[in-house]
Amino acid sequence: KFTKVYPERFTTADEGPDRKQARLRMEAVLETEGLRESEADRTGDERSVERKMDKRLYLLLHQNGEWRLPQAAYVPDASSTSVIRDSLSSAVSASCGGDLRVHQLGNAPLAHFESGGRTTFFWKMTVVDGAVEVARNDDFAWLTKEELASRLGGELGDLLREICGPYD
Repeated sequence: KFTKVYPERFTTADEGPDRKQARLRMEAVLETEGLRESEADRTGDERSVERKMDKRLYLLLHQNGEWRLPQAAYVPDASSTSVIRDSLSSAVSASCGGDLRVHQLGNAPLAHFESGGRTTFFWKMTVVDGAVEVARNDDFAWLTKEELASRLGGELGDLLREICGPYD
């Protein structure tokens, strides 16, 4: 690959006063308001989506004494033309409250996990709007992929770390 190298005196320029003022103003804004650390990070509030803003967050529910992803059993209805996509939306509503609106990404599961004679399929969804509502004795947390994997642990944690992808 050939590239032409020009003398430095032709490629560098002094910063003009307007550009310098704009740069300094932008640096000040980024220093004060552009921080990716929120009040939720400072207080350790895992129930807020306003935490770890430089990473992707995944929803984990604490139900019946254990942490797990939102889930429901799939019961096919022969008399219905409903598809799994509709069942997934109703499962999210049932486990996370009717206020949380999500959008399913893709038509196929990302992965499956077999344990104790049961197979669990994982679909990727993104939150569109709303908030999580859980029963009185239950809890939820918005976790990074590493927090999610360590909270669930074992083979399931390893699988989730892998299917969450290389992105933070």
